Amino acid sequence: MLSFSSTGGPNALVRVHHADGTADVRVDQRAKPPIEDLYIAVGQFEFATGMQRGEIGTEGTTGAAVADAVQFV
Repeated sequence: MLSFSSTGGPNALVRVHHADGTADVRVDQRAKPPIEDLYIAVGQFEFATGMQRGEIGTEGTTGAAVADAVQFV
C-alpha cells in the first residue's frame, strides 16, 4: 500500500520486485486514497522468503513521489 501526498505526482512509479519478476504500477498520488482515506493498494504479489522489495520513484512523472508507509501483508 502507498500513502497519499498532496505534493505527489499524477503518475508516480511504484516498482515491486516479487517472486515472478518485477511489476511497474503507476499511481496518482493526488487522488483521495480509497483505503481508510490513507492508502492506495498497488496489487497482490507473491514473495519469496526474505525477498520483499518495492521502490517508488519519479521516473516519467511530473511531481514528487512520496511514500511514508509501505505495508506487505
